[in-house]
Amino acid sequence: MSRSLVKLLAALFAFSLIAAACGSDNDDGDGAVSTEDTGGGEAPDDTGGDSGGDTGGGDAAESAAEDLVEDQVDTGPVAGGTLRIAVEAETDGLNPTVNRFAVAALNMATAVFEPLAAWDENGAPTPYLASGWESSDDGLTFTLFLREGIKFHDGTDFNADAVIRNFQGQLADPLISLAVNPVFNTDNPVEKIDDLTVQFNLAQPNKQFAVFLPSQLGQVASPAWLDAAADDPALNQEPVGTGPFRFDSRTVDQVTRFVRNDDWWQAEQLGREVYLDAVEYYPITDGEIAAGQLEAGAVDSMGTTNASAIVALRDQDVNRLEDDSGEESFAMINSTAVPFDDIRVRQAITFATPRENWLEFAGAGLLRPADGMFTPESIWYDPAVVQESDDPDRAAPLIAEYCGENPDNCTDGKVNINLQYSGPSVLQEQIADILIDGWSPFFNVEREVLLQDDHITEVAFGQYQIVTWRQFGAVDPAGDRVWLACDSISALSLNWPRLCDQSREDLLNQARASADLDERIALWKQIQEKIQQDYTYIFFAHTLWVNAFDKKVQNLCGAVSPDDVALKCTINGRHWVSQMWLAN
Repeated sequence: MSRSLVKLLAALFAFSLIAAACGSDNDDGDGAVSTEDTGGGEAPDDTGGDSGGDTGGGDAAESAAEDLVEDQVDTGPVAGGTLRIAVEAETDGLNPTVNRFAVAALNMATAVFEPLAAWDENGAPTPYLASGWESSDDGLTFTLFLREGIKFHDGTDFNADAVIRNFQGQLADPLISLAVNPVFNTDNPVEKIDDLTVQFNLAQPNKQFAVFLPSQLGQVASPAWLDAAADDPALNQEPVGTGPFRFDSRTVDQVTRFVRNDDWWQAEQLGREVYLDAVEYYPITDGEIAAGQLEAGAVDSMGTTNASAIVALRDQDVNRLEDDSGEESFAMINSTAVPFDDIRVRQAITFATPRENWLEFAGAGLLRPADGMFTPESIWYDPAVVQESDDPDRAAPLIAEYCGENPDNCTDGKVNINLQYSGPSVLQEQIADILIDGWSPFFNVEREVLLQDDHITEVAFGQYQIVTWRQFGAVDPAGDRVWLACDSISALSLNWPRLCDQSREDLLNQARASADLDERIALWKQIQEKIQQDYTYIFFAHTLWVNAFDKKVQNLCGAVSPDDVALKCTINGRHWVSQMWLAN
């Protein structure tokens, strides 16, 4: 069951859009959890790499981490060569209808698949395999128009039937369907209007449906291959898409290789050239090892959130893309579990949390503190929402009052609680020490260390009180609704804290139904206030992703859509490869 649940959580990446979620790097040799195993939209938290202590890093935590492209000397396009990319984990397969698409899979997907839409440089969805779309006035139907003259690598036509086959594959999957079904009118979720037009019928008004299309939900595979893979699951390792590279070979846990697709539709229709002969992906789970491989010339690119690896990369003569606008790191509270079903206890542990100590240790001087889901540069950010912590004086009267009323839940005037985290992990134990030290005047804390799969299973079923976690990070917050909504709560819940705040739900539904950006921004600021008032998340820091490249890798941020719209260069550890070349 636990492996299946992990697969489910990854499937939900289609709706969280971290791009990956995505994603995180967990390199702890002692067993810290990898987002590759949890889907990128959420993860047991082990931010800060695996070194512990002060690793330096300058003033990065005091300012926005921006994209940095250093010494990009334009040599002009050069044909040939193999780009070798170290990814932070392996994936269980490359079928977007059944497999886990976390950071590693999403990186590989940019080579072999193409999405219905992509994120433009301003963070808005722009057409890609789709030529456009429109939403009905009532927001209950979403019509997708497809480009013509495109074929999959096996010669199958890209058309409405192909899109519907991919969508139906996700609906048919017993796990992915749990995430997909709430969005659609289950009686008639999708219709073929003509060969190049598909209509999606939605359960509730949704003007933001397009934000799902750059994700796993929008990756389109050959329907012939999907049918064959349904009969022979081994084919899930040999993807067939429309992308600039074709599948060549794959040795799990070693290397996956794609070669140039000489029949790429963008070459034929738009005159675009794929310069590289091949792209190879190497799973290297330890970020410091990957950084060493890059410095030694064994790979040409890597991505990491490991603090020690980031410090090493900043000392290397490489080009870097840095971004901390994605997922957040926090403690998460189960609002249905005693004693946290009482808001006073949730408030008290929030006030008692030693966030400054967490940042000094786990942040290692690299991470900016987070007050909520968004960085200060985001249009969605609300400066009025400030994370409460490091204020134990406010916790004391709440605990005294609670224990007076609920003596069976307390011992010696302290509330009895359970802190769960993934392990075995030296880093996680040290982080737990920091948190428990701050909480100990008011809480008797029992530790519970579980293997990663068991940990995720317990959280999914609500069998926890408080955990450390990572989540959010959607380019557009509409993609993060699934983690907050009342309709995400069930026996197997996607709203992990299991809190249904109807006033917050109303705001979420209004934001989803609105096409007015200013109105949506105002609504999401109210949603952030509600999140804070519900006391189910204690935000620590913004996750910092660093993608590094050997100096010979050129045109890092030159990807454009078929309509020549500049695309977002990097999203939570993944990036485009079709436009890159290797300088001599």
